[in-house]
Amino acid sequence: MERTKLAGNSETQRAERAEGRYAAGNCRRQKKDNEAADAEFRQALALHPESADLIYDIGDHYMKHRQADGLQLAIAEGERAAPSDLRGPFFRAVALTLQKQSAADAGKLLREYIAKAPKRNNYPSKAMAHYWLGQIQENQNNSAAAKGEYAEALSLEPRNRFAKEALKRLQRNWPR
Repeated sequence: MERTKLAGNSETQRAERAEGRYAAGNCRRQKKDNEAADAEFRQALALHPESADLIYDIGDHYMKHRQADGLQLAIAEGERAAPSDLRGPFFRAVALTLQKQSAADAGKLLREYIAKAPKRNNYPSKAMAHYWLGQIQENQNNSAAAKGEYAEALSLEPRNRFAKEALKRLQRNWPR
């Protein structure tokens, strides 16, 4: 009985330490100290948090900063903590796209996400999935298809700064 109680305390302490590192990372992120935020987030992930929301919020940070290696850590922890969570395949597709690998697989994962993802604040939007489909097309030098995906992202989410910037960049570089 005592041993079980101690093990439970250990799990609780580990979870609290992970949440503390996550909170510290958020403070650093708000202060735009991304290097320190990254260090805190990596420590939080190393403590194997159980909260999929916490893990995938860290993943969102890595996605927005285009850090495939950090994103891989978040994916591994997210799939451990919540194997059926749709954010795992979404972020896996983003990591593949950032690494310019397996474009067909990444595209398939993103289209599945668009078809199945719930509309929740703590899930990436369908507009972001279209943005990343545009990135895949851009990586393959298909500017027309990329523009179409970015335009779809903007139709779903008119204030999506990632899609706005990408579309603007494409129109500047490839006016066709």
